[in-house]
Amino acid sequence: MSDIEQQEIKSAKKNLTKDGAGWYVVYTMGHEDKVRQQILKRAENMGVKDEILEVYVPKKSVTKIKSGKRVEQNQPRYQRYIFVNMILDDTTYRVVRHTPGVLDIIDKPLSNVEVARLFGRISKRKADDESTVTEFKVDFQEGDEVRVEGGAFDGFTGKAESIDLDHGKVTVMVSVFGRFTPVDLTIDQVHPVVQY
Repeated sequence: MSDIEQQEIKSAKKNLTKDGAGWYVVYTMGHEDKVRQQILKRAENMGVKDEILEVYVPKKSVTKIKSGKRVEQNQPRYQRYIFVNMILDDTTYRVVRHTPGVLDIIDKPLSNVEVARLFGRISKRKADDESTVTEFKVDFQEGDEVRVEGGAFDGFTGKAESIDLDHGKVTVMVSVFGRFTPVDLTIDQVHPVVQY
């Protein structure tokens, strides 16, 4: 996670308690970073930057092979979706909705649990020796049914067999050709299957 992304998350978390503000899901045509910049620019130009507090594009690190070399790239975690912390009224709705590249706004704010999941997957803290320690968090337990997002097993579901928070790894038992196979994944690739 880059320093810029960490600053964005820190800034976003500060705004969670502002009266009347909520986090809203915005569906885009893609080009999430460009849409983010356009929303911020429109908010400033139209005098609502105090009501549109933050526009957040969650990122994930993806390793690709280019010309025989491993290259790390940051890509949006949720393709076509961005998250806007704002005080929703007719004006802010129009500013965001009529931004080029925006297709729709889900006008119900995210719950506190959903916001915690959005920002709480990985957190940084200072240890006693002042060195930075990465602390991984998950919202599922061993034995829970989970869904894989990204990689060769994208879309598969299985059971979380073991969770290694120290190294940010999860072993998931997935069914491949009718046989259960253990697959080692990073924590950001594994999400709980929501039961209704």
